[in-house]
Amino acid sequence: MPQSGKKITLSLSKIATALLFTLSVIHSANVQSAIKEVPETPEEQADRLNNIAQTVKEYQINVNEKFIYQGDVPEAPNLQVKSIVYRDYSSANPNQYVYMNSYGNRALYQLPAITVLPLSQTEKSDYPARISRYILEKDAENSRIRKYYGDKYDDYYQQKIKFVKKIIDSDSCDTVISADAYSFGEHYFSATCGDRSEIKQTIDEINQNKPIDKTIKKTYITVPEETLKKLRSGQPAEISTDKAE
Repeated sequence: MPQSGKKITLSLSKIATALLFTLSVIHSANVQSAIKEVPETPEEQADRLNNIAQTVKEYQINVNEKFIYQGDVPEAPNLQVKSIVYRDYSSANPNQYVYMNSYGNRALYQLPAITVLPLSQTEKSDYPARISRYILEKDAENSRIRKYYGDKYDDYYQQKIKFVKKIIDSDSCDTVISADAYSFGEHYFSATCGDRSEIKQTIDEINQNKPIDKTIKKTYITVPEETLKKLRSGQPAEISTDKAE
């Protein structure tokens, strides 16, 4: 049944993965789309590029010298494996690295040499070096995703792998740290790159081998307020959304 009342518009990038998956599963039975994509404005692009330039200057970053974080540094719990980092040449410490996302926001980390791999030492065809093993490995038999897809899990997995390999092969990203499928009016895969930029394509676009659109966009979903409250509290809920205008 459609729900009336106030609807909340959320940035897809700020929704927890577990909640986003739940929204997607519940919404998959609905035919109305809740997705809205907004390309960055010229002003936003200028601010983003300026922020990147300031970060590069402040930490004397060589943007052509990239490193892939390999993990196993307890002091860097927020740095995901396969993230792209740069040497901080403003510091005398050879183990100081800068994580800089696609918006120029940064964080400093002390990373032993053994925990970073120069991107230049990897080939695009070496997918395990470029893509998180959590993407490449199949999910556990008792996982929520396995239960959701059932006998269609292998199709889901193969399409996901095809998508992330396409991202690397096309130079859309240097690395991929996460990827999953969602359904909001249409089925699509979304991946997060090593600089936290987002790449998204519909299943049809992937199967038709259409070029990846690397335009930076903000993605939003409109959700009834009561539905969102129930989902966040763990209560069962239906979702009926209006197409974003």
